[in-house]
Amino acid sequence: FEVAINKTLELINAQNFNCTIDNYIQAVIKQIQNKKWVTNWILSIIADYDKDNNTNYYQEGLKVREDIKAIRNKEYQERREKIQKEQEQKEKELAEQKRIEQEEKARENFCNGFTDKLSPMQQQKVANVLNKWYRYDNGVMQRKDNVLVRLRDGWLPKIQEEVKIKLDDNERYGYKEVSKEVYSLSKDNLYLEITKTEYDYANYLINVLGLENAKLSSENK
Repeated sequence: FEVAINKTLELINAQNFNCTIDNYIQAVIKQIQNKKWVTNWILSIIADYDKDNNTNYYQEGLKVREDIKAIRNKEYQERREKIQKEQEQKEKELAEQKRIEQEEKARENFCNGFTDKLSPMQQQKVANVLNKWYRYDNGVMQRKDNVLVRLRDGWLPKIQEEVKIKLDDNERYGYKEVSKEVYSLSKDNLYLEITKTEYDYANYLINVLGLENAKLSSENK
């Protein structure tokens, strides 16, 4: 009790309070009655006050502290639950956004299963080639759709060797024949040069998937 009294006097002097110990104790009791938090060392003064005055403010003060602790703990748990729910909602929204993006990318990179067995990097590389748009004699469309449209119309993929005469850097005034493979779609006397990727895609549609099972981008719903 003496220690508590000394601390109280120190507090009063430090704050320049103009009151007696009795007035201070009454102020503390009012705090307890108003369900306000009172520190333990001040409650020890109230315990001695209760002994002298046959009151029960000390126990009431302890109960107020426990009630406040319970309220603070409840608020803390509610904040934690709110943060957790917000985090879960955010993760759910991100997952949904990722799913939508993957679906959009899958639709964009649709190649009739041509790239299914490739690695993700190879899939994207092939898709970048087949997804390119061009103006053809039969309309503006992506390479992959142009291949299928022409195959349905009777065009066939072909590969042939093209020979060119070039200056030979190793011999002065000399020339040499240089050959390269040329990929194309052709029908009768019509001819359209294509990339090797388009050529491989055409052969896949004919020999693996079957033209009857192939779809244009617009048909892939």
